[in-house]
Amino acid sequence: MTEFLNQSLKEFEQHTDNRERFVAASRRIIHLVRTAGEPSDDLALLLLTPMIEIAWADGRVGRAEQNAVLEAAEAYGLLANQATGLVVMDRLATRPSAVELRSWWSDLGNSLNFMPMGQMLAVISLLLEQARHIAGLGQKEVYGLWRGYKAGEDERLGLGVVEERLGRLNEGRMNAAAGVSPATSSHPDECLAVLPLIKVAWADGRITKRERQLIFDSLFDLGVEPTNDNLQLLLKWLELKPEDEFFEASMAKLRTGLEKLGPDARSDKKYSLLSQCTLVAEASGGDTTDASGGTKICREEVETVKHIARLLSRAIERNRG
Repeated sequence: MTEFLNQSLKEFEQHTDNRERFVAASRRIIHLVRTAGEPSDDLALLLLTPMIEIAWADGRVGRAEQNAVLEAAEAYGLLANQATGLVVMDRLATRPSAVELRSWWSDLGNSLNFMPMGQMLAVISLLLEQARHIAGLGQKEVYGLWRGYKAGEDERLGLGVVEERLGRLNEGRMNAAAGVSPATSSHPDECLAVLPLIKVAWADGRITKRERQLIFDSLFDLGVEPTNDNLQLLLKWLELKPEDEFFEASMAKLRTGLEKLGPDARSDKKYSLLSQCTLVAEASGGDTTDASGGTKICREEVETVKHIARLLSRAIERNRG
C-alpha cells in the first residue's frame, strides 16, 4: 500500500514539475522575442501553432490541453485583448485545416527570422518543450489514487510531425547562416564559456540530441554570438570530443577572464555556468550502467561538474587572497 501511495505522489509531483517547466518556457519564449523587438499580436498567435496542432492530434481538444494553451496565451499577453483572446478560443474550438496549419507554420518561420540566431534557436527549442508538454496531456490515466495524463498514440504521432516542422525551421536558419559570411570574424575564445557544457555532455562518452539542443540554447545566456564561425567551432566540439589538455588550457583562459570581473559579477557568472552544466548533465537521462537508469545524473557527469566547479573556484579564491 505504501508503494501504491508513493507512486501516486511521485506522478503528481512529476506532473506539477512539468507544468511549472511549461509555464517557465512560455515566459522565456516571450522574453526572448521581446528582447529582439516588441512582438505583434500576430506573432504571439503564431507561437501557439505547435501546441494547437498537438492539441488537435486526436480530433478534439481536452480540458487539460485547453488550459495549458490558455496559460501560454496569457503569458504572451493574448488574453488581455478581447479580440486576440477570441482568436485563441476559436483555434481551440475549431480544428484548423491542413492548409491553415501550413500557412501558420510558414508565417511562424518567416516571423522568427528577424531574431538573432541564438535567440531563434532557443525559441524553437522551447516551442518543442511546450509541444511535448501538451502531448503528455492528451489521454487521461490513473496513477494509483491520482488521476493524471499521458500521451496517446495520436499525440505521439502528432508530436513527431511537430518535431519535424520545428526541425525544418531550425535547419533553414542554420543553412542560411552557413551561406552568409559574418560581417566580422569571431575569435575562438568567444566560445570558451560553452566548453564546460561540452565537457559535461561528453562525460558519459556520447552526446544526446537533448544535450545538443540545451548547449545551443545556452549561447544567448552565456553571451556567445551565434556567428557562423562560432557555430562551426561549436559543431566541431559536438562531433569530436576536445582533448583533455585543450580543455584544461581553455579553462585556464576562462578562469583568467573571471578574475578580471568584480566579486559579484564573478560569482554570478560562475554559478550561472555551473547551473547550465547541471542542466546538460541531467539531460542525458541517468547512469547507462544501471539497468534502472540509476540517478538522474551519472557518476561521470557528477565528477566532471565538480571538476569544473573546482577550476572556476580558483579564480574566486585568488581574488580573495
